[in-house]
Amino acid sequence: STNYLKGVGIDRGNYLLGVSLTWNVTNLFRFNTKIKEQQFVTQSLQHSFDAQQKELKTLSHQANEQLKNAYLNFDETKIQLDAAALAHKQQTALYQNGLTTLVDFTQALYSLNRAEIDYEIAQNNVWQALLLLASAQGDIQVLTHKFIKKFQYEYDKICTAKTHSNYGFGAGITIFWFQSNQRN
Repeated sequence: STNYLKGVGIDRGNYLLGVSLTWNVTNLFRFNTKIKEQQFVTQSLQHSFDAQQKELKTLSHQANEQLKNAYLNFDETKIQLDAAALAHKQQTALYQNGLTTLVDFTQALYSLNRAEIDYEIAQNNVWQALLLLASAQGDIQVLTHKFIKKFQYEYDKICTAKTHSNYGFGAGITIFWFQSNQRN
């Protein structure tokens, strides 16, 4: 015959019914190590966060100190500018009346010019310190609030200014600063 089962004569059938349950014993250890791993990752991130908080606090303190020093330097340069302007005014009067030499007059002019440059640098240092403070605190309002106050002060100063300044060159720089920022 061409059919093997007919030729062998197997006429019985077997049935199998069962339930299979598998459990990997090493999963218990894996879960414990995964839990410990996640705890260590969380602890590492917490330490990183604490370090960043300390760094920001230190940077903010440093920015406050730098701003305080910039303000002190700015106040000092105002006094220097006033003194240089008075010396220049005195030397101008003396030179016009023939009581001093050209060298003394030029030296007073140089001192006035240097005082105005120092004054502008001190202003720039104050703005840089404010920018550093704003970035350290993550609050741009620190910078914009000071900018608005400065802009209002410059505007009031120009509106109430006399026809000429006591400082010679400084008023031209200040007026130029106001006009260049007014266009923006």
